[in-house]
Amino acid sequence: MIKKICNIPFVNKYQLLSFFLPFFFLMVFITIIFFHHFKELKIHVEEDGEEILTLLSENVSLKMKEWKNLDSEQLLQVLYSSEFRENIADMEESLYFSMTAENENQPSIAVISSHDQIKEINYVDTLAENIMPIYNKTQILHEMQHSSIYKRKEDYYMSSFTPINDEKGQLVGVIGVERKVSELFIFLKKLAVQTILFILVSYLFIFLFIRRWLNKILRPINKMMIGLNEISVGNFDVKMEVIDNPELQGLMKNYNEVVDNLASLFYRLTNTAKELGTISKDFQLTTMEEALTQMDNIVEFLKTNRELQKAEKMNAVGQLAASVAHEIRNPMTVVKGFLQIFYAKEHMSEEERTYIKLMIEEMNRAETIINDYLSLAKPDVDQSQKIDGADLANKVIDLMHSYAMMGKGIHFIKNIQQVYIEANNNELKQVLINILKNAIEAMKNGGTVTISLSSTKEYGVFEIADTGIGMTEEEINRLGTAFYSLKEKGTGMGLMVCYQMVEQMNGRIEVQSEKGRGTSFKIFIPLSQN
Repeated sequence: MIKKICNIPFVNKYQLLSFFLPFFFLMVFITIIFFHHFKELKIHVEEDGEEILTLLSENVSLKMKEWKNLDSEQLLQVLYSSEFRENIADMEESLYFSMTAENENQPSIAVISSHDQIKEINYVDTLAENIMPIYNKTQILHEMQHSSIYKRKEDYYMSSFTPINDEKGQLVGVIGVERKVSELFIFLKKLAVQTILFILVSYLFIFLFIRRWLNKILRPINKMMIGLNEISVGNFDVKMEVIDNPELQGLMKNYNEVVDNLASLFYRLTNTAKELGTISKDFQLTTMEEALTQMDNIVEFLKTNRELQKAEKMNAVGQLAASVAHEIRNPMTVVKGFLQIFYAKEHMSEEERTYIKLMIEEMNRAETIINDYLSLAKPDVDQSQKIDGADLANKVIDLMHSYAMMGKGIHFIKNIQQVYIEANNNELKQVLINILKNAIEAMKNGGTVTISLSSTKEYGVFEIADTGIGMTEEEINRLGTAFYSLKEKGTGMGLMVCYQMVEQMNGRIEVQSEKGRGTSFKIFIPLSQN
């Protein structure tokens, strides 16, 4: 049942809700009104009974003072006297009385019928089951009690009882009155029926109005939902006519705009996929699942193509670098040798010696650049081995410590954990030295270099963080590309070689930096599986 309700269309659900929810609240409202009127009528009948019984009990009390001991016959005379006949006759039913002193265990209860002007007087041993509990409760509590409305034969009645006490306050008898309330009860039922009919008729008109209003609002929404289902299977010919409704105009315009954008996206995606060859020429994308699959295929194709282009570029640069370096290295070695010979002669002036020293330093720098170019041209030879990462990191720090001391106030902070990784020892050492050297050179006015080694689930992570000049987002994105360097005399080849070496070790380099605050390099190297 619940499943069937859940499968009901959206618009029908709201129509059902618009019918049953107000109907439920109206029925609750009617029930509250009915019980309120019922309670008011019951209180009214009880007050009438109290008035009659109070009058009777006061007169009985006066007679008790005159006769000292009042028995059943005397009480009957009091109740049978002419001054009470009119009151009893108006009740249209019966008056009960009993003297408790005669038989406490089995009281004899007299019933005076109000019909025919009190001509029948009957004594009964028991009362109806609706009356007896109230009679007993009156004797126990010594106070007036009222029964609920009950039915006997075809009519409805209600009884009230009050105790009769002597001068000492002792219970000597009970007087009860039974009133016929059929007319009041029938009136209440008629009132309830009329109220229900009035509300139902009113509600019918309200429901028709609400249904018409809801249809005006929900029908376009239902069309949109049907349109979305059509879009999911590739049908984009589901645009809606914008109606003159302030609440829905904006929604419909946005819906039509979404349909146009999706149609354009599917068209462009289909053409792109056909051009790249990820789908056949006669294939047409229709579902969102197919579109998402093709988007993944295109992204993967572009990623692979970009990696191939990068590899081809690196290969071309490497080949060019090897050719140029080979042709330049030999004459540079000869020139450097002659300069060293001249520098060693004793008859040279101090000025000449200074110039030659500068030339030798520049030749050394040129030799370093040539070595970087040659590193690019080296064939990829896998010489990975299990390496103690902590031992390697400490060796690199010791090696670069003296270089750092050449600067102004550069301090090292170490946080090295024992981590075993799988890598090429010499190449990883070269990467760490290069990045650590860059960190030191980025702090011309001194600072702190933090070197840490930790591990994740798959990688050992070397982190080298400095408090230097930092970089912008654009500068970070260009790191590792040929001929891009932030140093005045740099070529960018050193960091490019670092990226290449780490990639060959199945690792990666991540960079975080903030201009003026410093830079952090994280080198991820696979953990050793041995």
